[in-house]
Amino acid sequence: MKRFICIFVCFPILLTGCWNRREPKNLSLISSVLYDRSDDGTYKTILEIINPEAEGGPVGGGGEKSPIITVEGEGISIPEAIRMTSQSLERSLFAGQTLVRFFTEKLAKHDIMSVQDYFFRDPLTDEKPYVVVVKGDNPEKVFECKLGLSENLGNYIDGLKVSQHNFITRSVFVDTLTFIKDYFNEGKQPVAGVVEITEEVQSEKNDNKSAGGSDDGNEKSGNTKGSEKRYKLIYTGLAAFKDKKLVGYMDDMEASCYNILTNNFGNGVINLSEDGGGNLNTVRIASAKTDINPSLKDDKLSFDINIRCSNTLTQVSDKYDISKSEPLKELETLFNKTLKEHIGSTIEKAQKAFKSDIFGFGIAVHSKYPKEWKDMKTNWDNAFSLAEVNVSVQSKITRSGQLKKPLLLKEDAS
Repeated sequence: MKRFICIFVCFPILLTGCWNRREPKNLSLISSVLYDRSDDGTYKTILEIINPEAEGGPVGGGGEKSPIITVEGEGISIPEAIRMTSQSLERSLFAGQTLVRFFTEKLAKHDIMSVQDYFFRDPLTDEKPYVVVVKGDNPEKVFECKLGLSENLGNYIDGLKVSQHNFITRSVFVDTLTFIKDYFNEGKQPVAGVVEITEEVQSEKNDNKSAGGSDDGNEKSGNTKGSEKRYKLIYTGLAAFKDKKLVGYMDDMEASCYNILTNNFGNGVINLSEDGGGNLNTVRIASAKTDINPSLKDDKLSFDINIRCSNTLTQVSDKYDISKSEPLKELETLFNKTLKEHIGSTIEKAQKAFKSDIFGFGIAVHSKYPKEWKDMKTNWDNAFSLAEVNVSVQSKITRSGQLKKPLLLKEDAS
């Protein structure tokens, strides 16, 4: 009986509520944030807030409530700029739902690390959101773009991570924690995602349709009804950093090579053509595995990059009768040559244009030569830029579908 009474008295202690509980109706849920820096050194932030009353019915004028709203704040520091948004926002900020942090090109080229300490110190922020650089001018228009099937920008980028990884791996999705780890890693420099804003000029027919109440989602993305210009986001490539600053960009194919070199490749295609135009063949890279083997002889550093790919042939020209083994081997040789060229040019760009080891080759050197690394790490990016790199590619191509021969294969008259 005494035990029963003791358990009965102590059990409610385990059921106590959160000491700092906050009602959701009193919170402003942040989906994404844009960080910018002006020429005079002040910072500007734009918060994308999820509107919980978006489905609450029509507002004056017969329009629908937008699923998101944006608020701005300025200050001499990022924390001040964030808190200055309270001047036009009646609810407390909550960043637990934040999925993306956008940085303008101007801020990234100046010093992106100057704001990172805030993300790991302030309780309003955390390390989960993706780090994305907004390429070009007018970065604030990122909140005015069409968002496909998503209602807010944060969910849109988060959805792209899944779809692009499954279909075409030609970009990177790096969260804040990974970005910070790469910055402090002595053998690797960080990279970030890149988004570019492009204009879409709509036809008069589409404009009239939009003015009459289109269902294409433009209203939800912040565009003005009946305007002649629409904006869309292109998420592709990567932003390369050296120390604290943005040093350049890599395009979609180079980003694909980066993912192969760092063993983060999901799925993608590569076009094979001997003459640059005709006899086009398309191969889907189902998997890719890369081994980086450093060699240090007489103070000369070199790397042997060995890549193994498993591929599926998804489109073939009438030149190759893939019902036979020899044409398949010819395509494998062509694939190996093509990918080797792409990988080689990507590494050369990082070595010569950026002088930044974004691939983590230094990690392999540190692992194999720990004693020598102590002297090399202080000037590693320079050593990386001078290193010799040898790339080899091995692949296996299999047919796909029920069709064994090319559809337009010309049979031998003999």
